[in-house]
Parts: sequence; C-alpha cells; structure tokens
Amino acid sequence: MADVYMQCPVVESDHFILRLVEPHDAADLLSCYGHSESIPFLNEDHFTYAFGRPDLTIAEMEKNIHMWLEAYRERGFVRFSIVTKTGGQAVGTIEMFNWNGAPGGMGVLRLDLNPKHESKSALSELLHLSDLFFEMFDCGKILTKGFEKSQARMDALKVSGYKPFPRHEDFARDGYWVKERQT
Repeated sequence: MADVYMQCPVVESDHFILRLVEPHDAADLLSCYGHSESIPFLNEDHFTYAFGRPDLTIAEMEKNIHMWLEAYRERGFVRFSIVTKTGGQAVGTIEMFNWNGAPGGMGVLRLDLNPKHESKSALSELLHLSDLFFEMFDCGKILTKGFEKSQARMDALKVSGYKPFPRHEDFARDGYWVKERQT
C-alpha cells in the first residue's frame, strides 16, 4: 500500500467518505468541535490546546485545521474529515497514527463526531471502515478511547471487535479500547 503521508487515500462506507481534512471544512466542523453535546466525547489526550469549546470561532477552527495539516506534512498523524455522502458535510474527524512508528505497532485512533451522528450505527460503520487503517498505517493493534457516558459509543466498540485496554505503566490512561489486526 502507498505511503499515507505521500498521498492520503480517500475511503468510503455506505454513508461516509473519509478524506484528508481541508481548510474549507472549518464551518462544517464547528457542528462537532463547537457543540456542547459533542465536547465531552472529544479525545484531547496529549493536546496542548483545547480545540472543543462552545464559543469556538470559525477562525480558531481554521487554525486547528492548519495545525492538523502541518502535523500531516511532518508525518505526525492523519486527520481525516468524515463527510456524509448525502449532503457532503464534514460532520467530524478521525485522526490516526502509528504510535511507535514500528511495523506492526500500536495505532491510535481518535474519533470525533457531531451529536447528530453519535449513534451506534454511525459509530460502528466508521469503526469498521477504520479497519483499513491496520494496513494503511502498518499497525498490529488499534487503540481508541471509549466514553462511558456514551452508550452508543460503548456499544459500537463492542460490536466492532474492540476490547477494554488495561491501564499499565507504558500507557497510564483510562477508558481505552483495543482491536487486534485479523490475519
């Protein structure tokens, strides 16, 4: 498979298209990052800035997108926009990277959605689509955060083959789930 950082692939499911985030997504993404109902389910672990707030402005969202694109150019992570096939709106993002950069290593997936799409069916569809990341990022496992306050997210993780990931000295964070690559 081609290097995801040289040419970012576009992938599709029944209802969504994942493609590299673009500056013109800013207005749409305010429905996720500026919505009070989605903010508790944004994964900001290890971020030095808060990108989800009810008073988030379009200019701040554009700045966040530019930072995400800079991280992409530096091979840090890929931030995909989640675009609906009906309407063509960016309703959230998925970030993905190989944590240790080693072949077969641990991938980290961050999934942020606007509240309208925080449903078991939408989340399951996106998690299943994310199975393509095992090959794209050469990962043996994918780690993602579950949020106990979202029953839809917890149910989607379970039906998508994720299992609770225990806290340990190398990963001192709670609430994560892991899925292993199927051979």
